[in-house]
Amino acid sequence: MAAVISIDAGGTKTLGVLVSHDGALLGTATETGANYQTVGHEAANNTLGAVATTLFRRAAEKNVAITSVAFGLSGLDRPRDESRLNSLINNILPANHAAHQIIVNDAFFILRAGTTHGVGIAVVAGTGSNCVGRTATGKTSRIGGIGYEFGDDGGGFDIGVAAMRAAMRGSDGRGQKTTLSDSIRRHLGLQRLDDLVDAVCFDSASEFCFSTLVPLVFAASRDGDVVCRKILTFAGGELGLSARLLRQRLFENDTTVEIALGGSLWQRGTDTCAAMRDAFVHELGDGGSEPTIRVLGREPVIGGVLLGLDARGIELSEQQLVVLSDSLRPS
Repeated sequence: MAAVISIDAGGTKTLGVLVSHDGALLGTATETGANYQTVGHEAANNTLGAVATTLFRRAAEKNVAITSVAFGLSGLDRPRDESRLNSLINNILPANHAAHQIIVNDAFFILRAGTTHGVGIAVVAGTGSNCVGRTATGKTSRIGGIGYEFGDDGGGFDIGVAAMRAAMRGSDGRGQKTTLSDSIRRHLGLQRLDDLVDAVCFDSASEFCFSTLVPLVFAASRDGDVVCRKILTFAGGELGLSARLLRQRLFENDTTVEIALGGSLWQRGTDTCAAMRDAFVHELGDGGSEPTIRVLGREPVIGGVLLGLDARGIELSEQQLVVLSDSLRPS
């Protein structure tokens, strides 16, 4: 039996799968996030190594030959990152393996999993944001994905920061009043809103996760909070701007472009982020042929499986993909 390995290494979680050439799930491995830019080179090496070792061991136990290994890595943003991560990957893989290696930014997993043959645009909104595209001839491009501090908006981090700022400004009169002032205080169990200083700056045992505030923004926007709607409208517009620029860069006006929306904000907030999606579609514009926009309905790691199978000229049927997707859903 032959199989591929796919490892999706995000900022908060690393998921690896062993999948046969006919789409059967043979093994999984899960660890913490492995973005070397945030956790450090050693921690990323240990995490990716643990996942890869588990899956290669499972393959050996089942007498399975590995034909391709695909890595979707957050933090793979620049040529310098590529050099560092290629070295890391070569260090953790078995010395005698003969598998074809694929190493891409994790957004390309979403692109492959959410579009036909990986052609189109993937717009990622999770803790951070990213936008990547690929043409039928294999030309690729991307916008963003480096971090909020470098101009990337539309992710959970910057929405959380905007929520905290709006709550503080709304409570003292510098900004428009918002229900966030009370909901954030209650959510974090604070006596006073300005005790956020302790959670964010001083007394927190670990780094404060701003993206945990995003559900409060979604809920308040759905209930009519104007400030929260503005926050989500801005986020969606920034993501739409990136997608529009990539479409202009990669595709002709008369080309119908598939756009996959991935990441926790799109995938878990389908019913609550209408303002964000409306702003995204508005900023994207018509640009000729109307694009096909879909929220990714499967684990991004499946994109790595498909890239690995592509390298071997193997295509899974839609039914096989459905079965594989269902096998990766939490029970």
